[in-house]
Amino acid sequence: MSFFGFHGSFFVLVKRILNMEVADMAKEQKKTKGSKPRYMTTYEAAELLGLSAGTLRVWRCQGKGPSYYKVGNAVRYKVDDLEAWKSANVRRIELTN
Repeated sequence: MSFFGFHGSFFVLVKRILNMEVADMAKEQKKTKGSKPRYMTTYEAAELLGLSAGTLRVWRCQGKGPSYYKVGNAVRYKVDDLEAWKSANVRRIELTN
């Protein structure tokens, strides 16, 4: 007999249910034609901004860069926040001859 009298089948069932819920959430967030997901991973955000994921990680540690959300170990960036940060941090350079 193992933990609390269960032979592991209960925990396997719970794990499968949680995995299905996560998969369903991922399907809901997938891109549809012409729209963006509400939240992005570090890699997706880096691609949108034209940066490396490492740069975003360093900026998070330094308190720089776009706003992000963290739940446990998961870091997510809201698309609207990324777009606003991108617009606010554009530098226009005037070229003179």
